[in-house]
Amino acid sequence: MNKGLYASAIFLGLVAGSVFAEQPSYSYLEAGYTNVSFTDSDTDGPGYVVRGSFDFGNSFYVTGSNSQVSFDVGFGDLEYRTLKLGVGAKTAMTDNTSLFIEANYLNVSFDLLEFSDSDNGYTLSTGVRSMLTENTELYANITHENVQASNTVLGFGVRQNLTEQLGLFAEYTRDDSETNSYSVGASFKF
Repeated sequence: MNKGLYASAIFLGLVAGSVFAEQPSYSYLEAGYTNVSFTDSDTDGPGYVVRGSFDFGNSFYVTGSNSQVSFDVGFGDLEYRTLKLGVGAKTAMTDNTSLFIEANYLNVSFDLLEFSDSDNGYTLSTGVRSMLTENTELYANITHENVQASNTVLGFGVRQNLTEQLGLFAEYTRDDSETNSYSVGASFKF
């Protein structure tokens, strides 16, 4: 088969799939592995993330997440935790794409040997979620974080449905201070 014809068939298949897809679900639970690394060093921190969202009404949802990573700093492990609780608003841009804005309370804490500390702040996010096909969702967002200092985080990811309720997700983020993170895990829609 001609390569151009083959590429056109794939493109038309993706477009046709997105035409018949529904809006992304804002009611889900996700859990998985996460890893945070710094561009200017070899330090990275593996850990976990648990997050969820619950859609109520046509335009609003509540959201929350909890994550913990552990860094080996030579003389002990630095445990770093984040907790977010918030609300969001969404609106349909097309039949299969929505725009969202979100505000979260943010708590960050850490433990190192006998020392521990925590602080509170907030995040403001906006982004786009789109069902590329009936089973594949792509999303991207930009987030402003403020805990003692401001930080901007860019993120994008994909969710792949395996069944009507179960799926997988993969996500990558990068912030102003060149901190990178990725997460992979399982997703449950309800």
